[in-house]
Amino acid sequence: MGMRYMGLMNILASTLMIPVFISLYGVHRKTNGLFAFFALITSLISYAIFMSDNVAFSILELSRKYSLSNMDNEKMMIVSATEALFARGASHTPGTFPGFFIGELGSILFCIVLIIGNIFKKKTGIVGLIAFTFLLLFEIISSFINSLSIQALIFALIGGISAIIWYILIGIELIKISKRKEN
Repeated sequence: MGMRYMGLMNILASTLMIPVFISLYGVHRKTNGLFAFFALITSLISYAIFMSDNVAFSILELSRKYSLSNMDNEKMMIVSATEALFARGASHTPGTFPGFFIGELGSILFCIVLIIGNIFKKKTGIVGLIAFTFLLLFEIISSFINSLSIQALIFALIGGISAIIWYILIGIELIKISKRKEN
């Protein structure tokens, strides 16, 4: 549960999206190359920021050390170090906001590329635009307006479901494009 709370699912999703974003750039490089390249670079920078800010594996290691320790003072130091990491990088807090913000921005840029690129169906870009706008609103609220954290879940729900639909649409359209190129 601790790894999930610290963003393990976001680590996996972000990592798995890298080939997708590279593919989207590849598909659009001839028709809208500069804008698609900017979206790709933005997405890769967000990945680097997100991964460097993420403390999930550091906390996992501290957890292991805590379970092996027999000394109370050592356990207290480990707890203090863990608290410092939580303060810096619990998921959906100001500490992780830059990576999420730039990531949502990169995804929004790719959706605009899809809408104006005339290679994918416009609805795919629009669904993604809705998804990542709602996820961006969720990030802003959950990171900076704690009093609205429950209400922010509505944005996360709409954005999350829309993002899943977007991933499916992107996958289907990339498969269709690859089959066209084979023929």
